[in-house]
Amino acid sequence: MPTLAHRLRRLAVLAMDALADGAAAALPPWGRRILGLEVPVLFLSPGGAGLTAPSIRMPIRLVLHPTDVHAVDVPLPKGRLLGGIVDARGFVEIQAHRFMPLRPDLLAWDVVTLPPAGSPAGPPAGGAGTARVHMVRRSVLSAALAWAAAVGLTPAGITAAAAGPAPEFLRFDPARVRRRFLRLATAAGLFWLSLPIPFAVALWILDRQTAMVEQKLAVVAKDARVVRDMRDRILFLSPDAAGTALLLAQPGRGQVLDELALALPDSVWLKDVALTPEAVTIQGRALDLADVLARVRAAGPFVDPRFTDPPDAVASPPAAPVAGQAGGAPRDFTLTTSLAVGRP
Repeated sequence: MPTLAHRLRRLAVLAMDALADGAAAALPPWGRRILGLEVPVLFLSPGGAGLTAPSIRMPIRLVLHPTDVHAVDVPLPKGRLLGGIVDARGFVEIQAHRFMPLRPDLLAWDVVTLPPAGSPAGPPAGGAGTARVHMVRRSVLSAALAWAAAVGLTPAGITAAAAGPAPEFLRFDPARVRRRFLRLATAAGLFWLSLPIPFAVALWILDRQTAMVEQKLAVVAKDARVVRDMRDRILFLSPDAAGTALLLAQPGRGQVLDELALALPDSVWLKDVALTPEAVTIQGRALDLADVLARVRAAGPFVDPRFTDPPDAVASPPAAPVAGQAGGAPRDFTLTTSLAVGRP
């Protein structure tokens, strides 16, 4: 009768094999080969010897010849735990003398549980399923191990060709369990080490996108400052915007002086010419003020010229001649005129 420690040790090995098989099923073929969860197989000839010695220096799984393996299907009773779970290996150990062709100490055997036939949803009403017991002579198993050691192979397990779940005759072998556990631990360690990689990549992408957004926001902020400065300048200059625009559109001071020099005779003496957005103010001295007004009116860029000092310069007669001067005494005048914007 197996003890509790024996049952727990057996349960731990079975759980480890289940985890390893699940990890191997989830990984791609190249990942299974790298982690050692999937090893090459070598079919043996009858009696446990190989035909030729392969040039493989890695763990290999030996497959016994079908004539060396005997299989028996044993119906399992319905268990009490959770209404259907039964310890198939413990039940086979108890009932081994009923279906084994030799004494149990002369055989190496393994148990695999078959899915219930005809009932995909669960076990049949009369029992908990069927256990298939694969048996091989210990002498054949010893011969296979001896041949593997002679040719320099490291057996990762010994199994048999089966239609359903394959047996493992070295299931509880300490070397196989240790090797299987190390490979499973390696796979788990690589998984936990690679788990932060997607998050690190996502954080790096997020950081790059944040940096790009910050750069774009900096450009937008700079443009906003430029626009704000322009708005402040416009608001500051808006009261004088009309006069400033008119002044920029008027002819320059040099052009105004050239026009006056061409329009007025040499007898006119100019004291000052003031150019403002509203008007051009000309101060000077002349003998005939009416002639000055007529010449300025006839000039190109001047519009609506008039005397502001003296106000009756046009209506008053010309000054009387002065001894030694032709045409009379000169008179001071102040003439105001506008500029025709847009005229050449």
